[in-house]
Order: sequence, then C-alpha cells, then structure tokens
Amino acid sequence: MEKNGKLMPDIAFGTYQIPPEKTEEAVLEAIRIGYRHVDCSPAYGNEPEVGKALRAALEEGLVKEEEMFVTTKLYNTFHRPEHVRQTAVESKKNLGYVDLYLLHWPIATSYEAYQRTGDFHPLDDQGKIICDYNIPIHVTWKAMEELVDTGIVRALGVSNFTVIALHDLLSYARHRPLANQVELHPFLPQHRLVSYCLRRNVKPIAYSPLSSPGFDPSSITPPSARLPPKPSLFDNSALLPIAAAHAPRTVAQVVLKWNLTRGCAIAPKSLNPNRMRENFQIGDLELSESEMAIIDSLHMSSPFRVFDAAYFCDIPCFD
Repeated sequence: MEKNGKLMPDIAFGTYQIPPEKTEEAVLEAIRIGYRHVDCSPAYGNEPEVGKALRAALEEGLVKEEEMFVTTKLYNTFHRPEHVRQTAVESKKNLGYVDLYLLHWPIATSYEAYQRTGDFHPLDDQGKIICDYNIPIHVTWKAMEELVDTGIVRALGVSNFTVIALHDLLSYARHRPLANQVELHPFLPQHRLVSYCLRRNVKPIAYSPLSSPGFDPSSITPPSARLPPKPSLFDNSALLPIAAAHAPRTVAQVVLKWNLTRGCAIAPKSLNPNRMRENFQIGDLELSESEMAIIDSLHMSSPFRVFDAAYFCDIPCFD
C-alpha cells in the first residue's frame, strides 16, 4: 500500500499491551531488527514512549523518517468532530508524524464518562463500557478527512470494520480508507472480509495474527459472560506438520506467512527479541497451495474471536 510516495511495509511491530516502561526499548529493538512500520494507539497507554523510540532511532541514525511508517488510531472516546482534531494533534505531537490514522472501532464511547473517570473504558453498573449512540460514522469520518486536508495525518484507514460498514463508508468517503485493521488468524480468517477489502483496494491488516496467545479474553468481559475455550495455535495438529516440513521454521512463522500470502499485512507483538526477529524474518518462507488450504480451513473446527465488542459493550458490531 502506498500513499504520497511512501510505501507501507507489510510487517508492523504491534505495541498493544506493552507496558509504557518497556515500550521505548521494545520499539528500538524492533527497528534494529529491521521493522519499518510501528502500530500504536493512544488507548494502549504507550504512544508517547513509541514516539521517544522513533526520535531516538532517528537521532542514532538507525532509520530515516522516510523509511519509517507510523500508524496510530482515533479511539472511540473521541468520535465527536470537536474532539477529532485535538486527539490527532496530540498523537502527532507524541509521534512526530502520522502516516496512517485509523478509526479504531465503529463504536463511539462516552466522552463525558471519560472526562469524569479518566478511563478510556468507563463502565456502567452492568460492567459494560458506556457508549455514545448519537455519533454516526460519516460525521467522524468527515472530521478525519480534514486532518488529511490540513497535513496533520497523511492517510486514513479503519479498524474492526465489517464488510457492510466498509461498503457504506466507501460510498461517500472523500478520502478513502486505505486499510482495515481487523483480527485475522487461522481461527478467524474472515475470508469474505479479506476478499472484499482486496477487491476494493483496502489493505487488510491483521491484528492478533497469532491469536494473542498471552491474552485472556475473560479479562475484558463481565463475569456473567460465557466464553468458549480459547484454542491454541502452537500445538495445533494441522499446523505442526506444516512447520516441520519447513524446519527449522516455527508454527508462528507459518501462520504469519499464511496471512501475508493471502494479501494481508500483519502486526505481531512480542517483547522477546528472538521472537521479534522470528516474526520478522519470514520473507523467504513459501507455503504450498495445499498448505494454504489446510490453514484456510482451520476455523471450521476451531472458530474463535479474541476481541468481540459484544464482550465489553452492548453494541455487537460483528453480528
């Protein structure tokens, strides 16, 4: 994907759930390894530290600005037009520049509750995030388009958009979304969504491309929620033989390459330098058509979505 002559690398370093005190060194290590795309968000609580790492990398000569692609997001709290510009300006201040600015979720949450609590995820008495039901996407998108017009960000995209939400946005967007960042892994391949994005020249970007092995979905759900057991990629009986056939490649590398092969970008996260390197060094791995087909079909026996808005708010946007 290219915008204004700047190419978006297909492998991004994800920063979700990296503690702020570990973020700067993690991003610097990723850049040393070769990552040239970093994905972040104000809601992750570490955007300033990502910016510190970017500035340090530029000062140390590890990378040039034109080589480093920066993605961040407009969080749900700031969908009202009067809040869009101020939060984007703050992100640009934190990061130095913003190449791709994503609408994080197609759901607005209460700015008043955020002001009152200081929490990006203020909860009601049922344990659900307090939503704002009166801000249509087209109003927020128009305000985001003005960010491109004024040079605050270079391009726009979306995240967690379904086919119908994206189809509607494309019908009126003056600045088209260049990417749709969604959960994509073998237990949730979203084949039809990926196919639609590619047909409409919207780059699918996979978050949780390894199904977030260290994340427990019950941590963001009310106690009353009943979640199915979370399957594991790394001991999957279909994936282990594929990795063995490409030894010393790992299951993680096979899964990441699967997403790249079908036309998606990926944003894996790790704090372990060896795994960071492993996640990045997959360019020469080639999967056969039969191997791709096996991975394509894994969701039929083990479907699982790690991040579902229905877990934590009363707008089930994926239904």
